[in-house]
Amino acid sequence: MKYFGTDGIRGEYKGEFINEIFFERLGRAASTYLRRIAGLKCPRIAIAGDPRFSSESLKMAFCRGACGCEIFDFTCIPTPALAFGTLQMKADLGVMITASHNPCIDNGIKFFDSKARKISDEAQDSIEQIFDSGDFYEGEVPQISKVDMRRRYIDKMESILPENSLAGIRIVLDTANGATCGISSEVLRHYGAEVLELGNSPDGRNINENIG
Repeated sequence: MKYFGTDGIRGEYKGEFINEIFFERLGRAASTYLRRIAGLKCPRIAIAGDPRFSSESLKMAFCRGACGCEIFDFTCIPTPALAFGTLQMKADLGVMITASHNPCIDNGIKFFDSKARKISDEAQDSIEQIFDSGDFYEGEVPQISKVDMRRRYIDKMESILPENSLAGIRIVLDTANGATCGISSEVLRHYGAEVLELGNSPDGRNINENIG
């Protein structure tokens, strides 16, 4: 494939593929795919980003392009929470703005289907073809609403094990100044663990920096 790698699209911010113009066009291609290929009349998209300094701007660029879609913005949460939220909101597409373990100057995007699985190669190929053709759906301005999926995800994680199942256990937790900061520690403490946190002060530029 031309743009998608083994785990979405990833690269340096303001590079050839990771910039606001590319992401807005990608949003248009994705919304067109959902309507024309998937056959959806009013596609629902769940979207989130990590704490990188570029994530919010790239996220909003993608949303601007997603004409005719209902968009649920989960703001800053980790990728598993985005997948969880895609199922919770019965979204047709999950979109995560992240470059995972890469340095802060990088960013990327990955897509999930309605079952919270990585979208198929066939779907990615179709989106690429629409992207290159420029034959986009021209319709309504996307409707964007913010959803506190962070809290819902924490509540779900805190419902899995018996209460105090980690009591008496001391855990050193390194969250690499990433999207799981404040989430993992809250869940572990809920279960009774004593938690020492490292890398829990994201500022947009210190993700994975000498930590993680």
